[in-house]
Amino acid sequence: MEFRVQRRRSVPLLGRNVALPSPEDVIITKLRWFRDKDREDIAGVIAVQDNALDWSYILRWCDQHGTRTMLEEIRADLRPLGDLRVQDDGAWLS
Repeated sequence: MEFRVQRRRSVPLLGRNVALPSPEDVIITKLRWFRDKDREDIAGVIAVQDNALDWSYILRWCDQHGTRTMLEEIRADLRPLGDLRVQDDGAWLS
Protein backbone atom coordinates (compact mmCIF):
# COMPACT_ATOMS: atom_id res chain seq x y z
CA MET A 1 0.00 0.00 0.00
CA GLU A 2 2.90 2.37 0.60
CA PHE A 3 3.56 2.50 -3.16
CA ARG A 4 0.10 4.04 -3.69
CA VAL A 5 0.77 6.75 -1.11
CA GLN A 6 3.99 7.63 -2.95
CA ARG A 7 2.14 7.85 -6.28
CA ARG A 8 -0.53 10.26 -5.00
CA ARG A 9 -0.67 13.73 -6.46
CA SER A 10 -1.22 16.86 -4.43
CA VAL A 11 -3.63 19.32 -6.04
CA PRO A 12 -5.04 22.60 -4.73
CA LEU A 13 -8.77 22.42 -3.99
CA LEU A 14 -10.78 25.09 -2.19
CA GLY A 15 -7.70 26.65 -0.66
CA ARG A 16 -6.18 23.36 0.51
CA ASN A 17 -3.84 20.80 -0.97
CA VAL A 18 -5.60 17.48 -1.40
CA ALA A 19 -3.85 14.17 -2.08
CA LEU A 20 -5.48 12.29 -4.95
CA PRO A 21 -4.65 8.79 -6.16
CA SER A 22 -2.93 8.48 -9.51
CA PRO A 23 -5.15 7.59 -12.48
CA GLU A 24 -3.35 4.24 -12.66
CA ASP A 25 -4.24 3.43 -9.04
CA VAL A 26 -7.85 4.44 -9.65
CA ILE A 27 -8.04 1.94 -12.52
CA ILE A 28 -6.34 -0.82 -10.52
CA THR A 29 -8.56 -0.30 -7.48
CA LYS A 30 -11.77 -0.15 -9.52
CA LEU A 31 -10.81 -3.37 -11.34
CA ARG A 32 -10.26 -5.14 -8.02
CA TRP A 33 -13.58 -4.07 -6.50
CA PHE A 34 -15.55 -3.91 -9.77
CA ARG A 35 -18.85 -2.50 -8.54
CA ASP A 36 -21.70 -1.47 -10.86
CA LYS A 37 -20.30 1.85 -12.07
CA ASP A 38 -16.61 0.89 -12.05
CA ARG A 39 -16.52 -0.31 -15.68
CA GLU A 40 -17.76 3.10 -16.87
CA ASP A 41 -15.36 4.94 -14.56
CA ILE A 42 -12.39 2.88 -15.78
CA ALA A 43 -13.37 3.51 -19.41
CA GLY A 44 -13.61 7.24 -18.70
CA VAL A 45 -10.14 7.42 -17.13
CA ILE A 46 -8.64 5.49 -20.03
CA ALA A 47 -10.48 7.57 -22.64
CA VAL A 48 -9.14 10.81 -21.18
CA GLN A 49 -5.64 9.76 -20.10
CA ASP A 50 -4.72 6.74 -22.25
CA ASN A 51 -1.41 8.01 -23.64
CA ALA A 52 -0.30 9.44 -20.28
CA LEU A 53 -0.95 6.25 -18.29
CA ASP A 54 1.84 4.02 -17.02
CA TRP A 55 0.57 0.83 -18.67
CA SER A 56 3.43 -1.36 -17.44
CA TYR A 57 2.47 -0.46 -13.85
CA ILE A 58 -1.23 -1.10 -14.49
CA LEU A 59 -0.62 -4.43 -16.24
CA ARG A 60 1.76 -5.63 -13.54
CA TRP A 61 -0.91 -5.12 -10.87
CA CYS A 62 -3.68 -6.55 -13.06
CA ASP A 63 -1.61 -9.70 -13.55
CA GLN A 64 -1.05 -9.94 -9.80
CA HIS A 65 -4.77 -9.47 -9.03
CA GLY A 66 -6.10 -11.52 -11.94
CA THR A 67 -7.95 -8.57 -13.50
CA ARG A 68 -6.09 -8.23 -16.78
CA THR A 69 -8.86 -9.90 -18.81
CA MET A 70 -11.43 -7.42 -17.48
CA LEU A 71 -9.13 -4.53 -18.34
CA GLU A 72 -8.54 -5.85 -21.86
CA GLU A 73 -12.31 -6.21 -22.39
CA ILE A 74 -12.89 -2.61 -21.29
CA ARG A 75 -10.11 -1.33 -23.55
CA ALA A 76 -11.44 -3.33 -26.52
CA ASP A 77 -14.89 -1.72 -26.08
CA LEU A 78 -13.53 1.84 -26.09
CA ARG A 79 -13.99 4.13 -29.05
CA PRO A 80 -11.87 7.19 -29.79
CA LEU A 81 -13.15 10.33 -28.06
CA GLY A 82 -13.77 11.86 -31.47
CA ASP A 83 -16.58 9.33 -31.96
CA LEU A 84 -18.45 10.48 -28.85
CA ARG A 85 -20.86 13.34 -28.32
CA VAL A 86 -21.90 14.61 -24.90
CA GLN A 87 -25.49 15.50 -23.96
CA ASP A 88 -26.35 18.50 -21.82
CA ASP A 89 -26.50 16.25 -18.74
CA GLY A 90 -22.95 15.00 -19.37
CA ALA A 91 -23.96 11.53 -20.62
CA TRP A 92 -22.05 10.09 -23.58
CA LEU A 93 -23.90 9.39 -26.81
CA SER A 94 -22.60 7.14 -29.55
